[in-house]
Amino acid sequence: MDELTMFAELRPDDTLTEADLEALRSELFPTVSRPSDNVDEGQGRNAAVEPLAARPVAARRLPSRVALAAAAVAVVGLGGIWVVADRQTESAPRAPASQPPLEPIATTDASPGVYDMPLIGLSEPGWTVTSAYDESNPARRVAVLLTDAGFDGPWADIKVSGSAGTVVTVPVGDTTVDVNGQTANVTEIDNGVILRWTDGSGHALEAFGWQMDLDQTAALARTATVTDAGISIDSLPTGASLADTDATDALGRVAGYRFTHSDGREVEVTLTPGGARGLYQRQGSPSEFDREGRTQIMIGNEPATIVDYTDRTPTSSIATAGDAPSPGGEYRVDILRGFWTWEFNTSRFDSAQDVIDLVAGSSVVGADTWHASLADNIVPFNERGGVIDALLVGVPLPPNFHSDSVTDGNTEDRYQLIAEVSGAVVCGWFDEWSNARAAGDTARVDAAAAAITSSRNWSMLNEIADQGAWAQAVWGLIDHINASPNDTPPVSTPDGVRSTFGCDDIG
Repeated sequence: MDELTMFAELRPDDTLTEADLEALRSELFPTVSRPSDNVDEGQGRNAAVEPLAARPVAARRLPSRVALAAAAVAVVGLGGIWVVADRQTESAPRAPASQPPLEPIATTDASPGVYDMPLIGLSEPGWTVTSAYDESNPARRVAVLLTDAGFDGPWADIKVSGSAGTVVTVPVGDTTVDVNGQTANVTEIDNGVILRWTDGSGHALEAFGWQMDLDQTAALARTATVTDAGISIDSLPTGASLADTDATDALGRVAGYRFTHSDGREVEVTLTPGGARGLYQRQGSPSEFDREGRTQIMIGNEPATIVDYTDRTPTSSIATAGDAPSPGGEYRVDILRGFWTWEFNTSRFDSAQDVIDLVAGSSVVGADTWHASLADNIVPFNERGGVIDALLVGVPLPPNFHSDSVTDGNTEDRYQLIAEVSGAVVCGWFDEWSNARAAGDTARVDAAAAAITSSRNWSMLNEIADQGAWAQAVWGLIDHINASPNDTPPVSTPDGVRSTFGCDDIG
C-alpha cells in the first residue's frame, strides 16, 4: 500500500497540501522516482473507492506521526509512489504441476485467531525480518454481516471518518442519495457501493457495502447513529448480525513486514483485512487486469494474481532517486488467505516462478518462530515494555504521564518505537505548556518549555537523528515554544501540534 494513503485512512482528520505530500513521499520513499502522471495501478486508478491500493516499495517505512511531523518541519524534496501499470506481461507463469514438498515451519504456539494479525514465516532458510509495522485505525466503526457467510458474503462497514466539526472533504460520487436528510455521495464499484456523507452533527461518515446494492447500503446507513462509544445500528435487516469486537477491530488494522535474504533478495509483505473486499482494495477491479498487466494464476489450490515488473523501461522504472537503476527482479503477488489479503512485493528475484515458490512456502507462524526471524533492529511485542523503560531513562516525564499508554503494542522496528515513545512524552509536555499558558502560570510554562528543550539531549532521539526526520521534527518544536507570539512563524496552535505529533492517538 502507498503509506501516504494509509495515513489518510489512519488519520482522516489531517489535511496535507500537495507540497506536503511531495515532501513526505521523498522522505518516506527515498528509493522511488515518479513516473508519468497519466498511469497508475490497481485501486490507485480508482482512488475514490478506498485509499488502500498503491504498490509498496522497498523503502524504510515511518509511522504516521513521523510523516506528519516531517511535513510540519518542511522536509522538502521530490519523489513519489506512482507505479506504471499499463504494460503487458509475457506468458503467465504457473505453479509447477508437481511442486516439491516444502518443509513446514515448526511452531509450538497456539494457532492464531481468524482476526489476529498473521505473523508470517518463509520456508526457505536465510530470510530475516528487517522491518515491521502494525498499526490500528482508531475510527469508530461497526460491521454488519448480512448472512451466515460472514465476511465471505455480503456485509457493510460503516465508520466515522472525522470528528464533529472537522472539515473532511467528501469525494464527489457517481450520484447522490438521501441519508436522513443529508446528501450522500455514491461511488459504485464492481462488487458493491460506497456512500460518504456528513450527518446533522457534523460527523463525516462512510458506508462501504460489499456485495450490496445502493438500496441495501443506503437503507442500512439510515439506521446508523454516531455515539461517543462508536456507531449504533437502530434496526438490523432480517438475518443480519453485528460482527464481534475482534473482527471490527481487525478491520482497522494494517501491517507490513520486510524480509531480507542473506543473498540480497527482498520481499515486502502487506496484510489487508476484510476478506474479498481487502483483496479488491489491494489489486483493484478484476475487469481491468489486462490493462494493468496483472495475470491470474494458481498457487497450490489458492487463486492469486501476479504482476511482472522486470521489463520496466528506465523512464518508467521504480528506480531509486537520482536515476539509480532498479534492483530488478520485481514482482507483485496478491493472494487471499481467509480474512487477510497477503501481498508480496519482491526485488532481486531471478524469475516469477521463484516468487511463486516463495509465496507457496509462506505460512502463519507462532510467536517463538516469529521472534527468531527478527533482525536486531526489530522490537518484538513481548520485549516492548522493557525497551520502553530503557528509552525513558533520563527523560523528564510530563505530569500524569503513564508509560502504559505506549507499552501495549505490536512488533515494530526500533525507529518507529522511539518515535512513538518520544511523541507521547512531547505531547504530554506540550499539553502542559499550552494549558499553563492559557492559565497564565509562568512557572509551569517555563518548566514545560525546559522539558521539551531538553529533548536535544534525549539519547533515543540522538540515536535516530540521522535516520529520518522525526528527531528534527521534535527539535523544531523547541523553536516554536520559545518564540514570541509576534514572531514569524507564530507559535504553533495546540491543535496543530497535537495533529502533527499524533497526540490524539495516544491512549
